[in-house]
Amino acid sequence: MEAQIRNWFYTVDSIQRVFANRFPSVISFKRGSEYIVLISYDCEMNDERILSALTECQSSLANTEHEHFDLGCSAPVCNLSKMSNCYAQSKKAVQFGRSLDINGHVYLYSNYYDLGLISYGRDSVESNIFYTRIINPILDHDKYSGTDLMRTLESSFANEKWSKLPISSTSTSVHFAIAFRRSSS
Repeated sequence: MEAQIRNWFYTVDSIQRVFANRFPSVISFKRGSEYIVLISYDCEMNDERILSALTECQSSLANTEHEHFDLGCSAPVCNLSKMSNCYAQSKKAVQFGRSLDINGHVYLYSNYYDLGLISYGRDSVESNIFYTRIINPILDHDKYSGTDLMRTLESSFANEKWSKLPISSTSTSVHFAIAFRRSSS
């Protein structure tokens, strides 16, 4: 038992060192069978850079610990009272990521937030992310450009015809193409 505890401390220390080499502030600990790392990073760090840094951490840990770690990363928060949401998102990221990318080991929740939206439902952190990233930019575009992209998108959902839009208006298909490109980026 003492050797097992010593091994856990060694692993937590290794995790701490690996992440501290890539992020300015790191706290790592063990919770049950999971190792949890809280990281802070520069607000200018985008998902691509975070994924790259986490992939480097995962690779370094695999070399140091001689086993693979699956890393799940939540959406960023500034309010520490949201930590339970972060924990749930990280777990969901790994769950969704493992089912969609069996060869991967690093999963960002932001890549799976649409699945999270479906699994959590309305008035969740995920639905707020969906509105912030998808719906609000479309509404803003409509407001400032005088377009009606949101109505087009709603019509498409209501008709459940993603491949065929109502033929009654050619402007509808133009709107849909713009709305679809924006929502997929």
